[in-house]
Amino acid sequence: MFFQEHVLNKENYAPTVKLMPATSAIVQSVGTDKWSIGYVGLGYTKEGNVKVIQVKKDISSPGVMPTHETVLDKTYPIARPLYLYFNSEPQGINKVFLDFSLSAEGQKIVEETGYITLK
Repeated sequence: MFFQEHVLNKENYAPTVKLMPATSAIVQSVGTDKWSIGYVGLGYTKEGNVKVIQVKKDISSPGVMPTHETVLDKTYPIARPLYLYFNSEPQGINKVFLDFSLSAEGQKIVEETGYITLK
């Protein structure tokens, strides 16, 4: 939905587009078909079996690779944040999980898995 809203300007995908049930299916398909293009989260490109390409904000903008810096400084045009939602102030195990996620150790895991840290 994000891609359709922010890249396709709410237009529908072409009838020839293959919609995959999961990100791993997109990576597998793109990794085995040299003519295919897919859109996945950065963490799924870490394995190296797909080629990551530059993206332009518009026709007159330069292409930008998705990197830690370009996502954080918002020059990579199709990055989106991921949120943790709780139905109340986190307590107990939820608070432990949130605190760990925000800690240096938790952010190191975020980075090691190919995602973008908060800073």
